[in-house]
Order: sequence, then structure tokens, then C-alpha cells
Amino acid sequence: MHEAAEKFKGGMLALMYATEDQINHICNACDLEVANINSPEQVIVTGTMEGIQKAIEESRKIGIRRTVPLNVSGPWHSRWMKEASEQFEVVLKDCSFNRPMFPVVMNIDARILSDGDDIGVKLKNQIVSPVLWKQSIEHLIALGYTKFVEVGPKQVLSGLVRKIDKSVQITHVEDPPSLASFLKSHESLI
Repeated sequence: MHEAAEKFKGGMLALMYATEDQINHICNACDLEVANINSPEQVIVTGTMEGIQKAIEESRKIGIRRTVPLNVSGPWHSRWMKEASEQFEVVLKDCSFNRPMFPVVMNIDARILSDGDDIGVKLKNQIVSPVLWKQSIEHLIALGYTKFVEVGPKQVLSGLVRKIDKSVQITHVEDPPSLASFLKSHESLI
């Protein structure tokens, strides 16, 4: 992906509180693509830097309340990553995947993975397809999941989940003390 980003310079832009019609207009008018659907309030578009700049200006004209350029080095999850996807496919052909031991929702289609044979294809296609985070979380909630754990620094995903559904419980683990606390409070699960 880094090599593809070196070849096809680009970036990403968060469109905040934009309607579906506004998002479609921006993508069509500025030659951008949707890269992430993060929450009801946040969609990320991606493409060339010229397209991103044009989208900032066009967003003001059509009434999008806020845009946020992201500090990234490429047009991720888009057609500009096609070469990376093709190179990754070669690597994936040498891999074998088992059926998951627990439910795994793939962000490419927001559905539970039913077969290990699908993993390689979905991983390859995720490089050039939007991340359906909002739909993935909504699907898990519809299946009855109400407790989520974010592992890693910061709480970006926790914030997005709260915007999707305020009623779910979210725990954040980012370092040894927070992990120890989490494990102690969930001993019955281990």
C-alpha cells in the first residue's frame, strides 16, 4: 500500500454531518471515493490531493457543515490501491485460512465471516473497498452484542461506536494497567 501511495499521491477528508446526496455529489464532482463509513455523522472520502482540495471548497458551497483533512499519506481503500491489492493477492494465495473459532465481522461487507476460504478474497478486496465500520457495528448490535472492547492507544473507535449507539458498553484497554484491570473485572470469561 505504501508503494501504491508513493505512485498515486493522495489523501483523505472527513465529511462531517453530510447527507448521502452531499457525499455522492462530492465524490462525483471531485473524482473521490468513499473510503470509510465511520458513523452516522462521519464519512471519509479519498483520492488525489487536488480532489481533496476541491472537495473542501465544494463542501462549503453545498452546505456540508465541517470537513477535516486527515494526516495520511495515501488514498487508502480506493481504486488507487489496485496494484497493492493485486500484489497482496499473490501473497494470500500461499496462505490458508481456517474457519474462525468465534464470530468475525469483516468491514468490507459488515457480515460475519462464515468460511475461512472467504478470508483471503475479502482481505484483498478491502484494500480497494470502503471500510463499513458503521454497518459492522450496527450488525453486531442487531445480533445482540452490547459490550465492546477497544484495544490500542487513544479511543477513536470507542467514540465512533458511541455515535452509532449510545446504549452499548465500551471498555478501552491501552496499556498493562488497563489490561490488568480489564482482566480482573472479567475473570469469569477467561
